[in-house]
Amino acid sequence: MAVGGDMCVAPDESYLLITCEGEPENLGRGDLFVSFRREDDTWTPLRHAGALVNTPGESAYTHCPAVTPDGAFLLYRLFDFETRRSRVFWLRTTFLDELRPR
Repeated sequence: MAVGGDMCVAPDESYLLITCEGEPENLGRGDLFVSFRREDDTWTPLRHAGALVNTPGESAYTHCPAVTPDGAFLLYRLFDFETRRSRVFWLRTTFLDELRPR
């Protein structure tokens, strides 16, 4: 897996988010992936965080994940290489529940 380097760990250390480039499931140039901490303190394989967070297009780069101290919200940056502009987005972290292994 090609890793872009931007990452954050949830305040309760139950998951981490990281930017990855060059993966087959990427929608854009860089996408966010998630790994969950297991009960034995190992981590699940990285999993694509989905279209709710990641933006399609060769010039789209989703990165700089950050989670609020209460763990309720994810903030991240979308950079557009074509326009050289960026925007910051936020959403509730509840979307991660659907990605968590059962």
